Amino acid sequence: MLLGRGRARRLVHIFDTAGERFTKLEDTDALRYVRTARTFVFVLDPLSVAAFWQGLSAERQAHMDRSLASPVDPELVFNQSAQTMKRMNGALTQSRLAVAVSKYDLLRRQPLLGEHRPDDSQSTRAWLVDVLGLGNLARAMEMECREVRFFFAALLIAEGAQVDGSIAPLVDWCLGSGRYDATTSADRAPQR
Repeated sequence: MLLGRGRARRLVHIFDTAGERFTKLEDTDALRYVRTARTFVFVLDPLSVAAFWQGLSAERQAHMDRSLASPVDPELVFNQSAQTMKRMNGALTQSRLAVAVSKYDLLRRQPLLGEHRPDDSQSTRAWLVDVLGLGNLARAMEMECREVRFFFAALLIAEGAQVDGSIAPLVDWCLGSGRYDATTSADRAPQR
């Protein structure tokens, strides 16, 4: 798609590639575009993490559909994707990464969010680390990429054919306006 007007127009290519494609060597040739991409979105399914289910009462677990969970561990997918991009000479360390914690429509109905603010990257990161135990994954992302932001995202069409409000900050940041929040998680990452 072409965004903007006049001299400020940008051509934006959007590829939706399952992370599992990065795990098979024979599939990686079709992923040549990652060499030039500079913004990536990693969709993290919290239902695929054991700590999510452990944090729910038996009653709440009974009301959740386990078939909605991705069968693939997010740490495995990210690590294999990062390694594949490196082998393909992708400039991951020069790239931006948006981590979209999916199924926010289900999460906001659960007590697991606690005091974590879904509209703040640092708070979303803290939720992943404190509640889901994904500190190693968050640090790996921050070490591999130039800039990382964390978002909750409900990829549903809300009532009245409106996109869920959680999507606007994610898209806004991915398109480079930078209005989401002032502090990047890369500011906290160890120096290379």
